[in-house]
Amino acid sequence: MKRNIKRIVSLVVACILLTLPLCGYAYGTMTDQDYYYTRYALVDNTSGVTCANVIVPYGWTAYLSVDWTFPSISTPGVCRIDMYNQDGTAEIHIRSAECFMQADSGGFDYGEGVDPGTYQIYRYYANAAGTQERLLSDNGYNATLISEERTTQAEQQILNEAAYLYLQSCGMDPSSSICEGTMAKRTYQNSDGSILEFQNVVIGAQTSFIAGSWSQTNLIMWKELGNNYLKVSNASEYDEYKKIFDNVVNNSYFTSDFYWVSAYYGMQINQWVQEGLQAQAMSNILADNYLDSPNRQDTAEVDFTEKWSDVITERNDYTLEDGSRIKVDTKYDTVYQNGDEIYMGPDAYAPDNWTKLDRTY
Repeated sequence: MKRNIKRIVSLVVACILLTLPLCGYAYGTMTDQDYYYTRYALVDNTSGVTCANVIVPYGWTAYLSVDWTFPSISTPGVCRIDMYNQDGTAEIHIRSAECFMQADSGGFDYGEGVDPGTYQIYRYYANAAGTQERLLSDNGYNATLISEERTTQAEQQILNEAAYLYLQSCGMDPSSSICEGTMAKRTYQNSDGSILEFQNVVIGAQTSFIAGSWSQTNLIMWKELGNNYLKVSNASEYDEYKKIFDNVVNNSYFTSDFYWVSAYYGMQINQWVQEGLQAQAMSNILADNYLDSPNRQDTAEVDFTEKWSDVITERNDYTLEDGSRIKVDTKYDTVYQNGDEIYMGPDAYAPDNWTKLDRTY
């Protein structure tokens, strides 16, 4: 069955992105609704930048918001993708990276908060699990931890590499600095009975230097590389939507263009701050200037995302018709493609006249 769906959607902050139609399929059971997705490239109207490439389950509505006023020199642009199923019983939320400085570092205790004069965010130490606790509180959840997945050795190796790259990107000398990478994959039950599945990564770097003539001071910087979570209205539906959540998160990512534009905008803000000027709004800046800059350097987030997908267990790798990759759970027998539409599921339910993809590895 053919569908004519617009592939590129221009968006403004918090506007409706798209709703994928049911298109004749009998949705509502595990044997059908979970298997169909459509790929989209999401474009931000303010900057004109393709911010993310995502897969969206059929029948779901997705929203894109890009906040170009985030008070951070390192990540002044924060992108968020929110997806909701048709009856509102399941939600998927994906957020781009954020940076902050540890509040009690640099020889001072700044306390938690934002310094609007320096575009710096201050927070006290929290690893990935601690960051989840903060996110739960910030979103008004009263949740209890019910399960936790341990980090594998392969995953920790990728975390260590990402933390070391972050250390270098902060201009720290590896010989006098240390770094840390943590990940948390946890399931909570909220006070209203809903189930929350959180996945996030936090990396940090610390360097020591002499302040004045005698005092040794530690400067500690942190980056949250991703805060993704699933919310399901009741426990009986958790297993079904957890599979959808994994497929969406494993095959959706923020682009190198978005991270470069955000980084370049942060450089401009830093210059304005140093000169005592007020930062200009992103809407006054042409993104093309950023994308075409001869000094462009793609940031580590995209490389980290690609490496991360390679250590995911119980996944098969498929190559799509345009050469891009997709990670598919091993429980699915087959993968079919029809343009930007993807089917992942049993061969018995596969759509007619779609291209069957061969497993790469």
